[in-house]
Amino acid sequence: MDLTYDISDIFALKVRLLPKKEAVDIARQIDDSFEKLPITDGWTKKIGGVCNIAEEPLYFELEYIYQPDESPAYLDINIIEVDDYLDYVIDKKTLKSNNNEKIT
Repeated sequence: MDLTYDISDIFALKVRLLPKKEAVDIARQIDDSFEKLPITDGWTKKIGGVCNIAEEPLYFELEYIYQPDESPAYLDINIIEVDDYLDYVIDKKTLKSNNNEKIT
């Protein structure tokens, strides 16, 4: 299996609209975590994340699809509230953060 991932045009556009430091941090989190995403078997899934680079944390969710024997594809990214992020933490559906602490 090819150990890469794809991103949609919408995902790329939304990341480009983020402040540069946050966008780079999110990209690093994706690079560190894409191989560990659960297989989606034809359905899209969402996973939460947090960027702690700026003074205020930036909470986000990623929508992706990951078929068996295919590379994962990131379809969308949205900024979310802390309460929504905490729901992802409770459900153990978060990315690994860049400070080397595994959240899930």
